[in-house]
Parts: sequence; structure tokens; C-alpha cells
Amino acid sequence: MRPLRDVVLTRDGGWAVGGDPVGGSVIMHSEDGITWRPQESGETSGLNAVDSADGTYAIAVGNDGVALFTDDMGYTWMEGSSRTTVPLSDVRCLSTLEAWAAGGAYAKSTVLIHTLDGGLTWRPVPTGASVGLDGLDFVDAQTGWVVGWEGAILHSADGGLTWEKQASGVRGQLTSVDFVDALRGWAVGSAGTILHTEDGGATWTPQASGTDVTLEEVRFTSANEGLIAGENGVLLATVDGGRTWTPQA
Repeated sequence: MRPLRDVVLTRDGGWAVGGDPVGGSVIMHSEDGITWRPQESGETSGLNAVDSADGTYAIAVGNDGVALFTDDMGYTWMEGSSRTTVPLSDVRCLSTLEAWAAGGAYAKSTVLIHTLDGGLTWRPVPTGASVGLDGLDFVDAQTGWVVGWEGAILHSADGGLTWEKQASGVRGQLTSVDFVDALRGWAVGSAGTILHTEDGGATWTPQASGTDVTLEEVRFTSANEGLIAGENGVLLATVDGGRTWTPQA
């Protein structure tokens, strides 16, 4: 069984992606979130992240700079020109034309790329960072954040034209970031790190996770309700904006 690393759901279904160096990439598609069927991409590199703007259009990114896109519910997947060979770790679709992807590695080049044609072509975007990037999120076309190694948090308020560093207060790896609006957001990472901001990232405050494992993904459905998934099957939930996090079985 090849590992799955990311999932996205829309009102019309969704995708899960993953893979490994031996078996290559894997893409699973569902129209109801219950039954999942494999889709063929022809890609050999493992995939790390997937996002969708609607039920027909999606982008998946992965190792070796792979960036795939579909506009027909995944019946056909095409490879875009990402202009990089380093791993891409996360992707966000702002529409069926615009998307961002981030990646790199701790000791290698930072990668942030942007597309305005649905993933066919990508252009590199300078950030001023010198460490690998792992997670990103946009609340609208102008306002976004990227997180990565050495506690890196970058923020843009002009559609990615410029990026400014924000002080996270941590030195470990940050793996995922999620904002519910332009002010309130969360970032998670190594050693059970959870950070919260209520001022757009001008200040970040730690929240107690109760664990020391690496937390891989954070998602909020409102300003109060959120979930975090981590290593060793750790799953945390909050209903009070992260003031308390409760382990889930």
C-alpha cells in the first residue's frame, strides 16, 4: 500500500494523493467522499499535496518539482512547467486559473511558485527566505502566509509581489498554516508546536498541544472549530479557538 499524504474535498467530491519512490504517485478520486477510485497520471514521483477550486479542477504537487493539473475531474492529468526540481510540499488554488505552490528543503533552495493559467506555466516568486517552505494559505487573492523550517513565517498583503518575515518565536520546523480571515490564523509544526495570531501575524502566541510529536496539518472551519493531524496518529480538536485542544481517538 502506498501512503496518502493529502486530501481535498469539494461539494462535488475530492482527491487524495501520495505515493513513494518505488510505486510512484497515487491519485484517488471520489464523487461522494465514501467511494474512492484510482486515477492515472503517468507520473512516477510521489505527490505531497492537492487542492481544488471546484469539483472539476485540481492541482497536485510533489517530489522533483512535479506540478500536475486537471480540468475534467481527473480523467486526464497534465504536467505543468514548475521550473524547479526540488520537492513541492503544498499548493493552494485561489481560482481555476490562479494557484500558489511552496517547497524546498532545509538545506536547499526555497521555492515559491505562482500560476495564472491553471497550472500550465509557473513563475518563481522571490521571498527573501533561505530555508525550505512547507505550508501556505491565502484568505483572498492579496493576503497570504507561508511557513517552513527554522520557524519561518512569511506574509504578503499585495498578492505575493512582496513578502515580509514575521517573528514566530520558535526555531523548529513549521509544517502547516491556516487562516479563517485576514487576522486570525494558526500554524503548527515540530515538537507539538501550535501558534495562534489574532492580528494577521504581527504577533504569534503558543497554544498548548499536549504532545511533542510533529504536527503536520491544521484546518479550521470557523474561528472556534479546528482540527490538527500529526505523527503517530495524533488528532487534536478544538471548539474554542485553540485555547484547549482535545485528543481524538
